Amino acid sequence: MASAPRGTDQLAHYEARVKNGEFDSNWEDLVDGLEKIHQHGEDEGVSTGWSALDEFYTVKPGEMCIVTGVPSHGKSAFVDCLAMNLARDHKFKFSFFSPENKPYARHLRKLIEIHAGHSLRTKHPSGDYTKMDFTTLGRAMEFIKPRFMWVDLPSPSLPEILEVWTHHILDYGVNALVLDPWNEVEHMRSASHTETEYISLCLTCLREFARKFNVALWVVAHPAKLQRARDGSYPVPSLWDISGSAHWRAKADVGIVVHRKDITVNNLDVIVQKVRFKSTGKPGDVRFQYHYASGRMSE
Repeated sequence: MASAPRGTDQLAHYEARVKNGEFDSNWEDLVDGLEKIHQHGEDEGVSTGWSALDEFYTVKPGEMCIVTGVPSHGKSAFVDCLAMNLARDHKFKFSFFSPENKPYARHLRKLIEIHAGHSLRTKHPSGDYTKMDFTTLGRAMEFIKPRFMWVDLPSPSLPEILEVWTHHILDYGVNALVLDPWNEVEHMRSASHTETEYISLCLTCLREFARKFNVALWVVAHPAKLQRARDGSYPVPSLWDISGSAHWRAKADVGIVVHRKDITVNNLDVIVQKVRFKSTGKPGDVRFQYHYASGRMSE
């Protein structure tokens, strides 16, 4: 077998393929796609389960949503509640890479509490505990088991995570993926790539993976360290503030910031800062009430 062309030979080979029209768009395919849009409109996303948020953000398989916010401001809580809504209302099946929740029994507990609407185990001032009854617990576990899976790798590089996700998609029908958070991935950046180039490459890979398999994808990423105001509060971060690269905003199909103006109260804002396709939403924000005992969020 002849070896692949290298260096200038590789470039000449590529230029020959371009001249031969190998990468040209097919006009008939474009017309077919346009006719579908003309007759039926563009495919819209499905409801998030919160009517106020649906005005700004709906969930569409094949799109990558970047979620950011100051640590402990509710990013993961928002994604968990959204996942439960989508599993309940639209039969979504999720695969989580969520190592900050290890052991994953902790994450299972959070999902059970969201499903049930109250705490699994509550300690009272007297020192006694109230535990979720077994009927409610059983119903929650029965709901969660066929709809949620987890990636548990000893050294989770992005290629390894994608390999497991491919297995979950093809063998179990998973159609929704969560990577929470980005900094827990074992990064393997070569010396030939800057951090910006590396993140651009990874985000392109993730976005194309979501498009190829037509799955919804959420990536949770922390912002770079923000300067506190004199009152101790943080400014609202943007997608540009995510640590490592401005490509976080450029590559996102949807970009969401979760922010608490005052961490002493249980209000939080879900701010949609970017929507690539107007058929799935527009920029805007919604205030939510976070219910600590259950982990639920209400408008």
